[in-house]
Amino acid sequence: MNILASIRINARIYKVSQVRWVDIPRARVAKLGKGRTVDALLRLKGDIDRVTLLPGKPGHYKLALKVGLLKSAGVDAGGAVAFTLEPDLQSREPELPAEMARAFSLSPELTERWNAHTLA
Repeated sequence: MNILASIRINARIYKVSQVRWVDIPRARVAKLGKGRTVDALLRLKGDIDRVTLLPGKPGHYKLALKVGLLKSAGVDAGGAVAFTLEPDLQSREPELPAEMARAFSLSPELTERWNAHTLA
């Protein structure tokens, strides 16, 4: 873990439909990365989750928090939560089954088509 890149966040939780969100100022998390979205590791009272900061209101990212994490931390919508964020440098690409990897190695065109359609 890179302690220097760890950022402590205090935020108010709000609920939209069944999802709990927090808003985070972009400037506050700039050292995690810049872009439309930012991948990060969230640490909340001993639990760790891989998260993605999404575009939010002007000058902010928004972050969806898992209800299970909030429940184990004893907080919910309307309450305040404190957590840390760290860079998540691991790939979000799924591990390919051996048969798919072999097919891709035999067909560069198939590999290009796959890469054009993956979420990561």
